[in-house]
Amino acid sequence: MALIPRAKVDGFSGCMAEIMNGLNAILDENSEAFNAEIAVLKKMVAGDLSQRVTQEFKGDYSQIKDNFNQLAENAEKAWSEVQRLVETSRSGDLKARTKVNIFAGDWQKIMESVNFILDEALGPVNIQIDLLSKMISGDLTARITQDFKGDHNRIKDLINQYQVYNQQVVNDIVDVSQGLADNNLRVVSKAEYRGDFVKIKDALEMALNGLSDTLRQTNEVVEQVVLSVEQVTAISQDLATSSQEQSSAVEEISSNVEETDTQVKANAESANVANQLVNQTNQIANVGQEKMKMLTESMRSIAESSREISKINKVNETQYIQPNMGSATIGTS
Repeated sequence: MALIPRAKVDGFSGCMAEIMNGLNAILDENSEAFNAEIAVLKKMVAGDLSQRVTQEFKGDYSQIKDNFNQLAENAEKAWSEVQRLVETSRSGDLKARTKVNIFAGDWQKIMESVNFILDEALGPVNIQIDLLSKMISGDLTARITQDFKGDHNRIKDLINQYQVYNQQVVNDIVDVSQGLADNNLRVVSKAEYRGDFVKIKDALEMALNGLSDTLRQTNEVVEQVVLSVEQVTAISQDLATSSQEQSSAVEEISSNVEETDTQVKANAESANVANQLVNQTNQIANVGQEKMKMLTESMRSIAESSREISKINKVNETQYIQPNMGSATIGTS
């Protein structure tokens, strides 16, 4: 495709025709170099920065070709640096920067500008990361004090406001807890809770109400216990009085027991004496029994002899009848 129209040689003749042919030849020479550069530019615009002008030219066109290829090489190198930063940022390395020293001139300034943009964009991010680390460790007093512009300043304000809000909520919870520790059951939450923090407030108030009810019930139980203790104390006093009376009675009983013990001992001694007498009496009775046995035997012998005598007398009466009753009576006697 020609950059400019060619001269119409057909309208000329002689020297003028030669001049027109020479002019067209010059235009053809220029057109070849420009067409090659235009083709490469189109590919670069389409995203292919690896394209170069490979045709051979002479003179200034050769220098133009070299400069053009150097421009394409710088563009490709700059794009490679940008791609490297993208990859490092994806891996989490936010400290990577372009290698400025491999560029020159305005290309170097472009790379420096890229690094400046990264510093401006990621510098506040690093500060925010430091603050978040302190927040995670429990430091709610930390704030971002550096000055930023635009969206970074807005992010800074939001983070600081969030820190202030968290600190208010925590301080409120600490105040409520301290009040409970001081036995102040009327302590209430004063901070403004929003979002999910409302759940914390509701749970805290529920715990307070539950604790209050528990302590109220405990107080009632304590009062009942105190009343019971008073009753037990009165009963104990009564028991103490009764114990004293019982103690006196026990002492009297002990005295009676001692007397009874003395009497029992005396009775035991008398029983021993009586036992000895009974033993002696028993011995005498045994002797008497033996004597009675002997007497019984004697009486039995006398009775047997009496029967024998009676038999003899009856025989005499039969054989010898005496008229004189007096003599008979004497004989019988």
